Amino acid sequence: MKLDSFGRVLVVGGGIAGLQTALDLSRANIEVLLVEKEMLLGGTVAKLHRLFPSMISGSSVIKRLTDEICSRSEISIHTNTFVSNIKRNSNQFRITLSSRESGNPNQEIDADAVVLATGLVPVDLSLFPEYGYGRYCEVMSSIEFERLLVDEEKKGVDIFDGQDGSYNKTIAFVQCAGSRTERSGGVSYCSAVCCMNAIKNAISIKELHPDFDVWIFYIDMRACSIYGEEMYKKAKRLGVKFVRGQPSLILKKEKNNRVIVCGENTLLRELYEIPADIVVLSAGLKHPESSLELFRMFNFSISADGFPLNWKDPFEPCGTSINGVFIVGSAESPKDVHSTITQSRACAMKILERFMSNEMNSKK
Repeated sequence: MKLDSFGRVLVVGGGIAGLQTALDLSRANIEVLLVEKEMLLGGTVAKLHRLFPSMISGSSVIKRLTDEICSRSEISIHTNTFVSNIKRNSNQFRITLSSRESGNPNQEIDADAVVLATGLVPVDLSLFPEYGYGRYCEVMSSIEFERLLVDEEKKGVDIFDGQDGSYNKTIAFVQCAGSRTERSGGVSYCSAVCCMNAIKNAISIKELHPDFDVWIFYIDMRACSIYGEEMYKKAKRLGVKFVRGQPSLILKKEKNNRVIVCGENTLLRELYEIPADIVVLSAGLKHPESSLELFRMFNFSISADGFPLNWKDPFEPCGTSINGVFIVGSAESPKDVHSTITQSRACAMKILERFMSNEMNSKK
């Protein structure tokens, strides 16, 4: 039975969720069109220094996937491309793809199923001025810090060596920056990966520089990922200091090369002022506007948190309220890489099951 004759799947998003789904579909000889709005595949995972709990590099995981994807004739890749229109025709979707490259006209394709793997993006940290993001060079986002760690490993440059001759030995991680909040510009939900991401980065720093002071300021530590509790305990053994109490202010005094992290330790009921050389903000995650536009095209029911609802089958982990449309990875809900890959593979199996059922019904 030649499965590629059953139909075609459009996968929107070239991050790890879209890559894994496309790869598993192609292994079943199903034709896949993989669309990514950026120039390069890989999404957020490609930018990460290490992944928990394995501590292997994010780029190596993406390279393994993309190498196989590029070798498979069943997959056609369209980067720098976005979905500009969707129409439902009987059991198929007529989709307009628009390229950002000059001279390339719009392309219309038909697909029998659509997978949305569009991921999430960080909130705008400049909307939370108390953290000093964009005002103090010592304050950065977690993604920016990941890039520094990647550069350190690739180029052999010590990122903790200050330009003024000082040495940055105190690193502070601030959790839930713009998440678990009702403030405008933030998100009300937990972004799921931030606690473990800070813990694995803190472990990386302490293993390289045992004499460094590493702090994690949190509302609640949510180490619910696989091996999460073990990594949390390992960080404590290495000397990472955990302070319950989100900072209320990060400031910088004149003639001082360090910033001051200010807040209340809600366990000890004491105020703290911790000088730090580098402050890393774990930003909340939200849907980009391009994803929200896709949701509007499909006329999805949306939760109060902005995620598509599936009233038809709430226990279907990758289904949506639209027959033939699936959603995977963080686009469905915030999740780590392990959970994303698991859901993506389940989605591919669900689509294969759907195609085989349609084929058998057509032969009756």
